[in-house]
Amino acid sequence: MNGKLVSLLLGAAFGCSVCSLEAAPLNFGVTTTKKRLEVERTGTASTTYTKEKWGYTITLENKSFQNLSDIEVQYRQYKFADKLKGDGALKPVPGSNKMNTLANGAKFSFDTDPVEVDKQELKAGWSYHDGSKEKVKDALAGYWLRLLKDGAVVFEYQYPPELAKKAKWE
Repeated sequence: MNGKLVSLLLGAAFGCSVCSLEAAPLNFGVTTTKKRLEVERTGTASTTYTKEKWGYTITLENKSFQNLSDIEVQYRQYKFADKLKGDGALKPVPGSNKMNTLANGAKFSFDTDPVEVDKQELKAGWSYHDGSKEKVKDALAGYWLRLLKDGAVVFEYQYPPELAKKAKWE
């Protein structure tokens, strides 16, 4: 017999209508606000440099029809790191948070750690002789969120949804 059938038969024998040996996935509503936190501009005779810090405010609404406790929140923000020559790459920036208790229907909000985004642009009349790009712009491309209960992933979310096709959880 498979494990689910044994669990169901044991549940029926002990008067439990739905019993399972596996952790049930949880359900959350997720809202996101992307925000620029800091800006610093500098320059030389030929180039303008900008350093910005970006992050997200993420709000999770418990739609699991149960009160929750001790949920670990792990996330990866993905920064598109542009380069003067060639294509840029997505780089994960890990972070975490802790949700101690969350009642059914309640909301939990947190701010992600700031991610530094660099931009550089040549001023008019300037160019690189080696064919480098005149404008290089890093960008915050999204985030991947995992909620864990007792070490097991019980909820997962990517923003934007197509991020999972481009990025890896590292």
